[in-house]
Amino acid sequence: MKTPTITFLTAIGNGGIAVALSALLPLIATRAKAGCSSQSGNPQLHLVELYTSEGCNSCPPADQWMNSLQNHPEFARLEFHVDYFDTDEFRDPFDNHAYTLRQKAEAKATTNGFYATPQIWVDGQPWRDWPKPDPPKLSAPNSSTLVMTVASGPPMRTTFALTSPNHGENEEFNLFAVVTESGLASAVTGGENKGKRFVQDNVVYSLVGPLPAADAEIQLKLPHGVDLSHVSVVGFLQNKRDNKVIDVVRIRLNTCNKQ
Repeated sequence: MKTPTITFLTAIGNGGIAVALSALLPLIATRAKAGCSSQSGNPQLHLVELYTSEGCNSCPPADQWMNSLQNHPEFARLEFHVDYFDTDEFRDPFDNHAYTLRQKAEAKATTNGFYATPQIWVDGQPWRDWPKPDPPKLSAPNSSTLVMTVASGPPMRTTFALTSPNHGENEEFNLFAVVTESGLASAVTGGENKGKRFVQDNVVYSLVGPLPAADAEIQLKLPHGVDLSHVSVVGFLQNKRDNKVIDVVRIRLNTCNKQ
């Protein structure tokens, strides 16, 4: 019987990353060339999502606070730049409407639809009035294991394999993959921060998903001249019912073996 293949293609402008993703059944992780791999729970990571914009004057303190979390390796940080601060004169160079849609979906699931910038979720749960109160209670280790393998290209091949003995066929979970880059400097030419200069870390360049929580393969085409020491790939599983993130895996590309 022929293995079914579902192919997705996402292209992001402004020099972003084009991502081709194929959800393949059965297991495909063994087909990836040797490179580097990581699995959830080793160590356990927690997903921190910041929704921000260069056009928002209350966002720089949140960006700086996110940068301060670099001393907490248990947090996988994602900085999503939304597009609803854009004007005819100014557009955030890192924004994408897909990130706005994700924020709205998170808000619908957890804050009665309320969304704003800056806004933060930890493991899929809102962190209100950060950073003064404690973060939401972090999820306990899970019986499932999400394994991610990255093999250099071009194109760079990333595969996911999931073992989840207590979650049946995983119908209640979605799989997401994200590519981030750090050390991005920009001079803001418009909006509420006009004239300021920022250096931002863990900026999301590409978001793929939601996809069925099954084994998957992603082919990444990185921008020409990108510094791989600043690029990471993050994969995570999220519950469709309560929005909780149960498994997070991260690979910094400078740790991968060159082919």
